[in-house]
Amino acid sequence: LQIGIGLSSLIGSVYRIITKLLFPPEAVILSSLIYFFTGAVTIACCIVSYYVLVNMPISKKYLHRSIKATGAEATPLKTPRSPAAYSKENAVHHAQAQDNRLDTFAGKVEVLRKVVFHQFLVLVVYMTSLSVFPAMITEIPTYNFPSLAASRWWSLLLLLFFCILDTLGRFLTPYRLGMTHDNVHWYVLLRILLFPCLYGCLRGYPFLFRNDMFSLLFVGILGFTNGHMGSICIMMVSEQVNEAEKSLVGGFTGFWLNLGLVMGSMLALVIDKW
Repeated sequence: LQIGIGLSSLIGSVYRIITKLLFPPEAVILSSLIYFFTGAVTIACCIVSYYVLVNMPISKKYLHRSIKATGAEATPLKTPRSPAAYSKENAVHHAQAQDNRLDTFAGKVEVLRKVVFHQFLVLVVYMTSLSVFPAMITEIPTYNFPSLAASRWWSLLLLLFFCILDTLGRFLTPYRLGMTHDNVHWYVLLRILLFPCLYGCLRGYPFLFRNDMFSLLFVGILGFTNGHMGSICIMMVSEQVNEAEKSLVGGFTGFWLNLGLVMGSMLALVIDKW
């Protein structure tokens, strides 16, 4: 899921590069229309592909196997019961009891309390990203290639670089780079320091920030940590609960993630006015 989100941003960025290459600068309205139309067609193809996928024989096979594995198999009363059969039946009864507990408000609050701290970290990661991406990044000027500024290519290249590193970070989630449940919050807080670095590139402060290499460096770190750290935080949330609670926690995670996106976008508007 996380890799798919990263690829969707990368595909959108590539589409914008292609439409800008195919049309002259004065045809910006036409190229923009084709860009959005192509995006809509892509989404329509994805919807069709999803239904084709779930109706493939191999998908039906594994979906049926998953449903069968979670259900209780009927056993004749006169058949001798093995210890394994009793164990499986007890597991099914335990799972049903867990489901009943999770249907109550108190049960949901209890599960949320287990993961609320790491859910907050998910919010902070995506709020930090959306406060500067794409608004601030697209306004960073180029200091070494003036010709790219006049044609607006520099901002598109920065967005493309962000998306490439973001997708790469999502692919590399098996490698946690020292992040654990106990220290991941320090990584998330340290990432906030990217904001003043990117702001320095935007304003063109002397020495360190008046160089395109540093603009690329900070944008690349922002993109990589958005994909890698954001995915790791979501995975850590899921690791703190048992199988019966994961579905409920997945809904909580979606809420906190989207709340981070909304708050980051609102913060970007405040920064723009400031």
